[in-house]
Amino acid sequence: MDSTFVKTFTKCPQCGGEERVFEELGKKAIANGTATPEFHFALDSKSGPVIDQKKPLHIGDKPLGFAFQTDVCMKCGTVYATKLQRLEVEVRMPQPPLIFPPNWGKIEQRNN
Repeated sequence: MDSTFVKTFTKCPQCGGEERVFEELGKKAIANGTATPEFHFALDSKSGPVIDQKKPLHIGDKPLGFAFQTDVCMKCGTVYATKLQRLEVEVRMPQPPLIFPPNWGKIEQRNN
């Protein structure tokens, strides 16, 4: 199985429309300077690993993962996938949260 699979859909599967509501909002955000040029906005974006809850994973395992984005056709209102992707995910050791003492980073002023 190809873990680098990426498929994009540029036309609505219902009516063939090419303009999407959230993509257009993202373009306007770029145009008015409230977003960076590489910004991409979608109705929804999801990603995660494909795992069987009954089979434990181990550090270093590389289960497959997925990612997808959806948007809404401006012509007919159909919600559809605009991007599908297979990923390879690596199981890593969880990093403990950093815990700082209550006054960490504050500079004390002493009167001598």
